[in-house]
Amino acid sequence: MGQTIKERLLRILPYFLIGLIVFLAVTFATECSFAFRMNVWNDVNCFYTVAYAMKNGAVLYRDIYEQKGLYLYAIHILAIYMAPAGSYIGMYFIELICGFIFAYFSYKTFRLFDFSKRKAALSTMAVVLFLYISFAFYLGDSAEELAVPMYAFSLYTLLKKAKKNEDIPYYSLVISGVLAGILFLIKFTLISFYVGFGIIYFIWKIKDKEVGQAFIAAGFFIAGFILASVPCLIYFASNGALNDLWTVYFYDNIFFYSNRSNMNIFLQLLASLGTYFMHTGFGWPYFVSMIFALVYVIITKKIKGNRVFSGIIATFASISLLMIIGRVHYSYYGIPFAIYGFTGILCLNDLSIKKEKIGAFLSKFKKPISAVSFALMAVISFAGAMPEVFKREEDLVPFRFKKIIMEEENPTILNYGFLDMGLYYICQVPPTCKYFTGLNSVDPKIEEGQQNSIDNGLTTFVVSVNKEPMNIYNHYELVSTEQYKIRLVDDTYYLYRLKGLH
Repeated sequence: MGQTIKERLLRILPYFLIGLIVFLAVTFATECSFAFRMNVWNDVNCFYTVAYAMKNGAVLYRDIYEQKGLYLYAIHILAIYMAPAGSYIGMYFIELICGFIFAYFSYKTFRLFDFSKRKAALSTMAVVLFLYISFAFYLGDSAEELAVPMYAFSLYTLLKKAKKNEDIPYYSLVISGVLAGILFLIKFTLISFYVGFGIIYFIWKIKDKEVGQAFIAAGFFIAGFILASVPCLIYFASNGALNDLWTVYFYDNIFFYSNRSNMNIFLQLLASLGTYFMHTGFGWPYFVSMIFALVYVIITKKIKGNRVFSGIIATFASISLLMIIGRVHYSYYGIPFAIYGFTGILCLNDLSIKKEKIGAFLSKFKKPISAVSFALMAVISFAGAMPEVFKREEDLVPFRFKKIIMEEENPTILNYGFLDMGLYYICQVPPTCKYFTGLNSVDPKIEEGQQNSIDNGLTTFVVSVNKEPMNIYNHYELVSTEQYKIRLVDDTYYLYRLKGLH
């Protein structure tokens, strides 16, 4: 007999709830969503400014200077085309897709470990909230957030091999190679996961005495990586900017991005470890899950010969190692660890099966426990965002500055000495100075390029934060001063206009 309507609804209910949780979590976690007037995070506005400049003909690195990779800006160009002028909602749609993909492979991972559909759905909802309530997520639209669904796919293929001893299909290896190439050209440190992924899979093949297959698998992965790299190389070669790609994306990032180069090795190590533990704190929901899983596996002596464990540890360790070597700390660096949020839930499930009292307690109170847990996580996630949801354009300093800027015909703008506040994008004014904003870099040519613009009065407006630029009054006059608080940071912003316009 066919299923009744009620049975069909019950069958799709878990998937509906997962989708609903992703929708709500992303909507209130990222300030790119329709719930916010703009994303005030400086990094996001840098991405949008560069994408907008490229859309208007600028060549990355040659004509406009920023530190991330081509594919990050390509994604933001796509987001710009998907949204009205000056709107961030295009990226919101992309973040939703990322959230759904992450949830899908999290669900498949739970099913891989014999969770029922309902239990897998509830567990997936928890893992999704782990990501979006964490302080590491910050305001959304980080490069690390884009890595999460890609890592989730590849981790699932690796764990499937470990659990069922089925080879990863060649097409999946090619896909993982493509994803590794894309991430390498978004932010090259994000390739760290795939270092562990490749090494552990190669080791497994060697242990299984499949040496030839190990090298063939590596070949397919590398082919995918090369495939992802070709469009990037064509873009820079066709624009005569291959040297700019090397200089800005690799050399400058390696030698100018960290400001600890003068420390001795011991202090650098301490700083790196401190940075790493800070990342774990920002991502506390999934790190609690991971720590519980690690303790449980050690206590139950399930380490030896456990390929699931070795696959997780290999990829986790490779991410951690590159993060520690990097020596720079920002809250969002810990986001990729969200892919391991399922580990504690797996171990808790195993414990409940083996310990009858614990299993009986969880079974008896699973509904209230689930309800209270989801309610608490939702409150944590949404409460911080709610004050920002109700802000109007007149409450936001960039829009108050925009009103002044757009009084001039064909205005140009320079952000001096600080990260982008979003004026280029919301005013729809492409930057005319290659060094359009201050960056987290000690490279002297950034400040020199900006100072040259001010000394020669090359832009209509200049914006600075907490300080007056040198020689600013030679060509400019102060027209507005604003206190602007972004979450916990309160700064003073100055808007200068070229003399003689009014």
